[in-house]
Amino acid sequence: MKHSLLFVLALAGLLPLGTLAQSTGSVGIGTTAPDASAALDIVSSTKGALLPRVADATALAAPAPGLLVYQTGGTAGFYYNAGTAAAPAGSSWRRRPARPLRPPTG
Repeated sequence: MKHSLLFVLALAGLLPLGTLAQSTGSVGIGTTAPDASAALDIVSSTKGALLPRVADATALAAPAPGLLVYQTGGTAGFYYNAGTAAAPAGSSWRRRPARPLRPPTG
């Protein structure tokens, strides 16, 4: 019983440390030093990031302003929510025109 109580108290004391570490820093994938201005910093010279894919961006319930998705149905492409609260449902979505990727030269 005494060991169980000590274990529970020790665990309860450590939990806030994990929460603090998660809420104050940046997450890096492929880097040990993520940029401080980014919540997520992905570094790769051979791979890209795959964002969420949806059939219809306008069908998302209550999308957050700034939400970015790739729509696969209808007019395919990247869509982001511009956050226009007064606009009718779905009309605050904006489509980014497709542009070919060009590798850096140099």
